[in-house]
Amino acid sequence: MHVLSYHLPSTIRLNKWELLFTTRRDGYSNLTFFSKLEDMTETILVIKDSQGYVFGALTTEEWQNRNGFYGDGYSFVFTFKDGDDL
Repeated sequence: MHVLSYHLPSTIRLNKWELLFTTRRDGYSNLTFFSKLEDMTETILVIKDSQGYVFGALTTEEWQNRNGFYGDGYSFVFTFKDGDDL
């Protein structure tokens, strides 16, 4: 979280972070994912693989189950290995 927060816009970095969805608690359903993130405009998706790589995205619009791109200039994707910088 420390590495990631350094790269976030200040308006997002200063917000209180809340875990909205995790597969351990919520399962693997797309419908559950979209339901849990409904009406959330600023979210951070973080995935860690078995090799220690972390990747994800900052989104600044509500998640939508549709084709095509959406977002604005603050949205971005990232990757890093545990202990490294983005």
